[in-house]
Amino acid sequence: MLQTWLGNDSTERLRREIHFPTGRFGEAIEQAHAVLWLASDESSFVNGTDFVVDGGMTKAYVTPEGPATEAPANFAR
Repeated sequence: MLQTWLGNDSTERLRREIHFPTGRFGEAIEQAHAVLWLASDESSFVNGTDFVVDGGMTKAYVTPEGPATEAPANFAR
């Protein structure tokens, strides 16, 4: 879905892909593999946890466009 949203805009895509720990967008089959594993006996000891399969997207950020902004003043002195 994200790939469709970005379309053919390679600049927008690159701005996001470089922040993924995997360096790329995931494929639907990769999420399906996680679902199959969770539904299998192999995951019988896994419970009560979040199982995030997003290539690190939840920890990613988007670099702002334009010139760098000035750092905030430190008033803690």
